[in-house]
Parts: sequence; structure tokens; C-alpha cells
Amino acid sequence: RLRGLVEPVKAKEPYRIAFSAVHFVDGYWKGVAYGILDEAEKAGVEIVRITSAGGYGNLQQQIAQLEALAALDLDALIIGAATFDGLRRPLRTLAENGVKIIAMDLSVNSPDVAFRVGQNQTDIGRAMGDYICSKDPDALVITIPGPAGVEWTAERLRGVKAAAENCPGMTLVGNEFKASTLLEDGQSQAADLLTVYPDADYIYAEGH
Repeated sequence: RLRGLVEPVKAKEPYRIAFSAVHFVDGYWKGVAYGILDEAEKAGVEIVRITSAGGYGNLQQQIAQLEALAALDLDALIIGAATFDGLRRPLRTLAENGVKIIAMDLSVNSPDVAFRVGQNQTDIGRAMGDYICSKDPDALVITIPGPAGVEWTAERLRGVKAAAENCPGMTLVGNEFKASTLLEDGQSQAADLLTVYPDADYIYAEGH
């Protein structure tokens, strides 16, 4: 349990949590939700509500959900932010009500986040770029970095670009943040870019 990283705990008194997710269209966020529900049961914590913003960039929908959660007498909120900016006000309201804000995996521009659980996205991108360089130092790489306004996609591409800078023969093309992480969006962008760059050696795509 918890992979030995931290000692399991049990709530000593009633503790209420909500989870505000980006979406549940892929296995990643479904897995996160399952993990939260599973651990909450073992820890004796009540999950009051789970919401979905419906996708990256759906700022207004997530703001409305956070405003509704503020009325539920929460002790903590776990959030997977739909955008990096724009959530300061609803998160500030929750924090002023005594709610601990936990940022799950994605960065959110708020000074009221008590702590974050995540990964070094830049290092992940750099590792992918380094791998391509090791296989083909002169690779022409199409990049489909995902939606705009999401910090993790920007950090990943930043890592890929850093790897390319250390691999003089590697060329990155595309590099445009747009659409979503849905498979059909990635396929559409890939088809368009392959028409322009038919000699591409690799495609780097996020979330598709």
C-alpha cells in the first residue's frame, strides 16, 4: 500500500474531500479517480463529490464546479486543473473557507495550493527527446504537443526542445499547441503535418 513511500494513515475524525478532474475520457484520469476512492475508503475519508471539467481549457465549467463545491463543507480539494491560469479566485474562496487545496499532477497558478503531487514534466520531455536522438541524431520530428493553456504540455515540449538543442542534427516541426488530447484530434493533426513533412522520422504527441 502506497508503495512504501509514506506511512498509511487513518482519519481520526470525519474528513471530507472532493476531487475536481480535468476529464475522464482516458484511462489516466479514471485511474487517478479510482486510486483516490480506493485510498479514501482505506483511510476512512469521505469523498463528497467527483466532478469533471469535460476537457482541457474548459475554464468556465471548472470554475462553476469549484463554486458549487465551496458550499459542501469540505476539508480538502484535490484538483486536476483544466487550465494553468484563471482559477485563482475560486481556489482562494475555498482556501478562505479552510479547505486544503491539493494540485494533482497538473500545475495551477494559485498561491493557495497547500501542496502538489506530480511529475517533472520537463525531464519526461527531455528523456523522450534524448531517446529519439539516441536512435537517430538527424531525425526530423513532428511535434503535436497538445492543448494550449495547460502548463504540463508546455513543460513537456520544453524538455523535448532542450534535448533537440543538445542533438544538433535533430529538427522539430509543428510545435503548435491546439485542440485537445483526444485521439481524433491527434490523428487529424498528424495527417495534416505528414502532408507537409512526408519525410518525418518520428511523431511526438501528447495525450492522444
